[in-house]
Amino acid sequence: MSELPEYLKPNEVAEVLRISVDQVYRIFPGRRGVLNLGTLERMHKRKYTVLRISRAALNDYIEEVSVQ
Repeated sequence: MSELPEYLKPNEVAEVLRISVDQVYRIFPGRRGVLNLGTLERMHKRKYTVLRISRAALNDYIEEVSVQ
């Protein structure tokens, strides 16, 4: 049986990268390996975003930033 990937909460990712949680919410949505468990925006209701970021997605981002 294959192992499930480990998913981190935005505050855990922010701690690792030493950035704010708001920056995590701006950087990671739409990336491969990131789950968006939030709700869609509806009339008279705000969109609610809940992210879970895989360890692989975090490592990919760190690699991408360190190359620049």
